[in-house]
Amino acid sequence: MSLPWLLDSALNRHRKGREVVVYNDNPYGATIGVQDSSPTFYLKPQAIEDMRTLGMTWLRFQVPWSSIEITQGDYSDTGANWNIWDDAIRRCNAAGINLCLTIRHAPAFWLTQSCSQGATLPDPQGTANFASAIAQRYDGKHGHGQIQALEIGNEDYDQNFSGNGMQCRDPKWLANVMRNVYPALKNKRSDLLVIMGAILQRNAKHIRYFMDGMWEQAAGYFDIANFHFYTCIPGNGHFDPSDDSVSNVPSFPHYIDILRQSHAAHGRANFPTWLTEFGFAINTNYGRHYPKCVTDQNTQWNYIHYCLDQVRASGFIQKAFLYTLKYDRTTPEHGAGTSDGMSIYQGIPGDNGFQTVAYRQLKGYIAKFSQWRLANITLPCPLPLKTRDKSL
Repeated sequence: MSLPWLLDSALNRHRKGREVVVYNDNPYGATIGVQDSSPTFYLKPQAIEDMRTLGMTWLRFQVPWSSIEITQGDYSDTGANWNIWDDAIRRCNAAGINLCLTIRHAPAFWLTQSCSQGATLPDPQGTANFASAIAQRYDGKHGHGQIQALEIGNEDYDQNFSGNGMQCRDPKWLANVMRNVYPALKNKRSDLLVIMGAILQRNAKHIRYFMDGMWEQAAGYFDIANFHFYTCIPGNGHFDPSDDSVSNVPSFPHYIDILRQSHAAHGRANFPTWLTEFGFAINTNYGRHYPKCVTDQNTQWNYIHYCLDQVRASGFIQKAFLYTLKYDRTTPEHGAGTSDGMSIYQGIPGDNGFQTVAYRQLKGYIAKFSQWRLANITLPCPLPLKTRDKSL
């Protein structure tokens, strides 16, 4: 195909002849998460209402694995607590919103990969077991609705600072998990998009090392590459996403280019990639540091606008998930609103809630740029699942 693909065509390439239901797909989504300290949180109806108002068609919804798998290896309704996901999937399916779930924060009994003294990461087979249970439960055939994508890891494989943190942020740990999870998932649901865990650290050398490592150790074991972008990582990073003046701390365009180069170097030019979290804080709630990591509403929107322009022009980043939509009443030490500082809705609807500048502007942006043009994807012929060598 000589002309660039539209997003729909790129996704249909993965789904031709399969039964997955995809709702009015566009590149825009929101990431909403449940904190480990409050696992009884349910997806608020206001979030679905706001996503539909904004024109977003994807929700990336995070619930700690440790709050779901209560009894090791028992994925029945009595051995596991599926209620939060069941509720969210039922309501998103009814609203026509596509869902990406994440496997993150494993229960202690599955933390078996010792990456450094005092630090552990999830067991590959345990992750595969849990992922398979998710894929089967939410396949649209067992009465619990359907998901469209599953991400393995969130930031778990690139955020550990226990013991020797660099050892724990090596891509070999995630690669080992992906080699176990991917065949198990595809055997359950060949249509399900499988997303690698996110690259988190904003360090140019590390970004290239991590992505290269995934290609060298887990090529063929994920459908989508994945990264997060936060400008207060690391502490000496600049808040403006266009700033590339700090050595080894890439601006947003520089970050994108590092991923592009890694894909091309491994024969996967323009490989499908998602930005599953990015955002900018307007208050100090949830640990946002003042003044370095807190800005005003207009600047928040300017930065979001800038990042969306960059991914839209990249040719290979298919989706961007904004972090976040939250509805709280927590008075911050500094800044506007009472929700998570990065939320583009602040406060509680019907009480002290308000749409931020970013919220109001984003609606028009999505309407104007409802689809992005993507470059042709270069992929080598994959080996059949049964013949892949897991030792690679």
